[in-house]
Amino acid sequence: MWARPNAWHWGWRVLGARHFAKRRQRLDEYEHYDRPLSSKAWKRLKSEGSFFEYSFQDMTAGEVSETLFLASKMSLENPDFWSRGSLALQDLASAMTPRQLTAACWAFGAVRWHDPAFSQLSSCLVQHAATMQATHLATVAQAFARMKLRSGPVLQALSSAAEEATASGKLNGKGLAMIAGAFAELEFRCPRFLRTLDAWAVDGVLGMRLDVCLDLFSSLALLTEYQSPGRAAAKELAETLALKVRELEASQLHTATLAMGKLRIDQPEVIRAFQKEILAELNSLHANSLPPVLESFSLCFAALQSREAKEAKEAKDAQSEAQTDVQTQAHQLQQLQQAQQEREFFLAQLAMRVARELRLLRPQDASRALQAIDRLGLVEPRLLVLAAELVPQRLAQWPAAQVLSLLEAYARAQNADGFMVPCLRRALLSTEAMCAMCAKCSADAEGSALDDLQMVRAAQAFASLQHPAGIVALALKRPAAPSCQLALASLAMGLDSDTWKEATHRLLEQAKEQIQADTLEALSVALAQAEGVKAASDSRAYQADDVLMAILAFPLHPSRSGWCHALATRMSECSLALLPGFLLSVRSRPDESPQASEAAEAAEAAEAAEAAEAALLRRLPEAAGLALPPAAVVATFRALAQLQARRARAEASHIDAEVILGATLPLIDQLAILSDEDQLSAKASVRVLQSMKVLGLEPPPPLVSNGWQLDARGAHRGFEAAHRKECESFWRTRSPGRGRHQGHGSAPELPAGVGFGRPLQAAAPGHR
Repeated sequence: MWARPNAWHWGWRVLGARHFAKRRQRLDEYEHYDRPLSSKAWKRLKSEGSFFEYSFQDMTAGEVSETLFLASKMSLENPDFWSRGSLALQDLASAMTPRQLTAACWAFGAVRWHDPAFSQLSSCLVQHAATMQATHLATVAQAFARMKLRSGPVLQALSSAAEEATASGKLNGKGLAMIAGAFAELEFRCPRFLRTLDAWAVDGVLGMRLDVCLDLFSSLALLTEYQSPGRAAAKELAETLALKVRELEASQLHTATLAMGKLRIDQPEVIRAFQKEILAELNSLHANSLPPVLESFSLCFAALQSREAKEAKEAKDAQSEAQTDVQTQAHQLQQLQQAQQEREFFLAQLAMRVARELRLLRPQDASRALQAIDRLGLVEPRLLVLAAELVPQRLAQWPAAQVLSLLEAYARAQNADGFMVPCLRRALLSTEAMCAMCAKCSADAEGSALDDLQMVRAAQAFASLQHPAGIVALALKRPAAPSCQLALASLAMGLDSDTWKEATHRLLEQAKEQIQADTLEALSVALAQAEGVKAASDSRAYQADDVLMAILAFPLHPSRSGWCHALATRMSECSLALLPGFLLSVRSRPDESPQASEAAEAAEAAEAAEAAEAALLRRLPEAAGLALPPAAVVATFRALAQLQARRARAEASHIDAEVILGATLPLIDQLAILSDEDQLSAKASVRVLQSMKVLGLEPPPPLVSNGWQLDARGAHRGFEAAHRKECESFWRTRSPGRGRHQGHGSAPELPAGVGFGRPLQAAAPGHR
């Protein structure tokens, strides 16, 4: 029979309901925009049936802001709506109040809308940043982080305004955590903002909510580099988290531990508190979180050891000046030994848990755990034995491309791990593969798992990691492509004879137990003869196209600047279709090479680019009957547009504009033919339209009309929208009498045969 609940039961239910209502009322002003719409707003939307009865172009600034805000609350996903809303916001941003501008930015951030044109709002946001409320500053910063827009002027203005608001007490810990999180996500490091955090953390950390404190601590870890401003704030936040470490959940404990490792926390009390909590929650931690937790504690222990060594040295110096109590010294030494034993016990427990879960982890996780223990001068035998057994087996099952990607990741991080790099080399080039390359097997043999391009990429990674055995093993087989052969031989030139012999000896020692004596002897002879690949490192022995292809294929190669210097005098020998790609590669990314910071090598690349520009402008008018590939036509337009932009910035004022326009003559007709035959993709059409806008050229009608069939051909929506935008841009600037979008001047006069008699808007019937 049902029993009626007593008064005690109802009292607890009422208390729980009141507590829940009280928690709902605790939402602060920084969460204003994240709240759901009120019932009154939903009823109004339901009764009216829509936002407004007219389009964006007839709205006021306030109506645009309100429309965007309501659309984000309704989770509207129509990209056309947000594209038009973005244009309306850019037009009316100067007429909006700070509150309206904040609401509009939050709306675009809520739907994760990414539009690079938002950078045009920088002037309005910079103007309003000083007068914005603290909540608006945090909301705008969070919106830009959600949109993945790293606008330097906007972020700098928000940082300056946040510094003033923090100094005046208007910005609390929640706002600072939101701004710091946005800066960390956008990788915007501002030393003044970090110093402001240091000054605020002295008194501001007290009374912070635990989740806010953790968010600020993790954001500070991403913003702060080792021994840089922000250490004072990190110390205060770490002490606060250590006091409440028992309240952290497993995921929060993992986040806080990783932040401690990045900040190199060296406070014994903080480390001990987290150490005890990790031991208590060790079985509840996910297996994937164990290697990073072990690495974070090893970094903290290493920082603590250096601090203790420094303090011991200072105490020893002070002892020489004044006599210290022997009993006090013995007590301090006993405390240090006890702390060291606790750390070793903790690391042993954590390493044993990693060893038990090693079969569920990735090979790089095992290497990460071994590196963390080795950093402290310790060895875990069980983990080492299991890793030596499982990692090679796991890597042997991976495809060669995946192993190569992992090797390149280690090279980018400059992580020359003595355990993982040899394992990756053996996975790419096993002993059987090297023997097969010695025997000159067919292309389907196991020794040919890597193609020519992958061989050079692997050799570059081994050279970056200073692992000569990998380069020696790759030199057993010479690439078929001359450009790849030049790149591999240039890398082999970096090894002297002694280094080559040492690497050969290491390879033979590892192959002794796997192959027979006669095969081992053949491998030894082949490795010794492979040193002859160095003779193929002279770029003068190759055709100019091969050297140019090596420059394009391997932009991070150490010999790239030398190739550019040798190619500068041979540009007339290069194929016309390759010159635009070379110009785009050199002019667009001049600093990607590790040696590009040196003035001499940067000058060599610039010299080669100038020679390529001169050769391109000289040879294009002579190539009237030459049919270039579609990709070469697009690259040529982009290269000429880049040259025109440099001329407008007075960087190439010695080149006449008529020369640039004359170089486009043989390309216009070919572009029209390619458009008629549908040989240009949506992306290529957009690139050509953008380049022709910079050059001041009228696009051929087939190219413009090509955009209206993009949807039927299954083109990507982003490229289709970009094509329409470029076409509308030409239509606005070329067609007179179009209201506020009237043209801003006529195009420069074109040479004979370039212009098209029919107007541009006739190329797209039915538009608007």
